[in-house]
Amino acid sequence: MLVDIAGEVTQYPYRSAQVRDHFTHLDRNSKDVRRFEADLAAEAGVRPDNHTVYTIAYQGSTLCVFFHDNLAIFGWTLVVGRW
Repeated sequence: MLVDIAGEVTQYPYRSAQVRDHFTHLDRNSKDVRRFEADLAAEAGVRPDNHTVYTIAYQGSTLCVFFHDNLAIFGWTLVVGRW
């Protein structure tokens, strides 16, 4: 595991949610981002997939991470709905 993930991790599967209020993005193909994605999937009990969103809920705050093609997009607002 790349980092110790505190909080509850939930995956929103293929194209079932998006992230708004982005504050940064990273190259999804980098070694560390791929490991982070694998760690999130393991915490959620699922396999990594494209066009998925993970939420990490901890002490009343939620971080959202959208894995989309070549980017990992970080934001604060989850929008649930097919797209």
